[in-house]
Amino acid sequence: MSELLQTVTEVSIHPERTSPIYGEMVTRVTLSDEGGGYFVTISQNQEGTGEVKLEYNELVRVLKMASELLEVVSND
Repeated sequence: MSELLQTVTEVSIHPERTSPIYGEMVTRVTLSDEGGGYFVTISQNQEGTGEVKLEYNELVRVLKMASELLEVVSND
């Protein structure tokens, strides 16, 4: 029998005391692969909210830009 591995491919971000599965305020960050390489999907349960799919280099750029924007407002 082969050795079993454990790999995390999804994380739920949610307020305390909110269901990480069914809560309306849950944001899911999922590692996906549809045959063209890995990318990150960000989705929410809120009605009318879609999802965002980002390749690794896009995610790095988004995080960098978000960090820079937060630095601007934190200096005020």
